[in-house]
Amino acid sequence: MSSPRCVRAAPRGSSWDDDEATCEQLQSLLQTNPALQVTFQTDGQKALAELARADYSIVITDLRMPTLDGMEMIEKIPATAFNRCR
Repeated sequence: MSSPRCVRAAPRGSSWDDDEATCEQLQSLLQTNPALQVTFQTDGQKALAELARADYSIVITDLRMPTLDGMEMIEKIPATAFNRCR
């Protein structure tokens, strides 16, 4: 039985920071590559929910955020959340 075919979408990135201005600056910087789709989240819980819905090539997170800090988020991100298609 063959394994399911993996279809790669455009590379995606996300910036997670409780400071919206920082997220917007990172988003602008990352979007200098027109092939990269970039989003941002200012809430750690919402960021994890976003990660569950879409594949990301890169995530940049603040370490100190309310509701869920960056280190807690890193621990909660399953290893399979990145590069599910290899």
